[in-house]
Amino acid sequence: MGPPPKADADVSVVLVATNARADVERNVEQLRAQEGVSLEVVVVDNGSSDGTREFLEQQRDLLLIANTQNQWLNPARNQGLAHITAPLVMFFAPDTAMPPDTVLRLKEALDRDPKVGLVGPRLFGQHGHDMVNGQFPYPTVRWVVADALGVADRMRRNVLPPAHSEAETAQIEQTGYQDVPFVNGSLLLMRRAALDAIGGLDPRFLFDWEELDLARRVYKAGYKVQLVPGTNVMHRGKGTPVLTGLREKIFLDAERLYFRKHHGAAAAGVVWLSRKAQRARRALAARRQ
Repeated sequence: MGPPPKADADVSVVLVATNARADVERNVEQLRAQEGVSLEVVVVDNGSSDGTREFLEQQRDLLLIANTQNQWLNPARNQGLAHITAPLVMFFAPDTAMPPDTVLRLKEALDRDPKVGLVGPRLFGQHGHDMVNGQFPYPTVRWVVADALGVADRMRRNVLPPAHSEAETAQIEQTGYQDVPFVNGSLLLMRRAALDAIGGLDPRFLFDWEELDLARRVYKAGYKVQLVPGTNVMHRGKGTPVLTGLREKIFLDAERLYFRKHHGAAAAGVVWLSRKAQRARRALAARRQ
């Protein structure tokens, strides 16, 4: 339902939503406010029951794909990709908010260097803290084992640096575009050519770990991943309404898939055994209480 594809669009936007009416209303408004770029917008609604789908049905300038049940993230994004025409594609989550120059700044990063295949913005939490997008290394088997043992904090992989002063922030912005291992999947822009080169999104990643898999494959295809200065996107986080037990299962399945795919079966086995031991310790501690 919606308009035919825009043959002259600069960027195709694919948004996946599940029971996020208020967020989606903001998303649509902010996409319409983007300056200096022509967008075509595809929204995949994953079986919402809170009025999200009904709102989207009234928006005549976007294409709506209405699923009757939750298809999860990458499978739904692939549904949207089947309908896009632009040379650049943007994925983002409903729990983000972007200024009107966001898409243009990200597009300029790709326009300036054909070797860059994927870019992301600077991300800030809803209370203004810097989420240091792009500054974390790839997770390792050693880190997963340490996390399962409860000592991962000693490795400082996920420890945020101290807040920057205004002067330090200005200096960071002046350093320009920055090559990074990966960018947060809450909002990213990439070349359609890069996406085609890696064979598209892996639908086995329902959510979680999908941005890590994507970035690693982009690098393997000969492209770079960069963080774009001068961008300021808010990401609330945990915006997907999922039952706690199911969220953990999907996370652990995606984690094991990631390590099997990029580190081999032995690494995936170590990860699985580590998480199994972690669950056993938690169950034992719960019984002792």
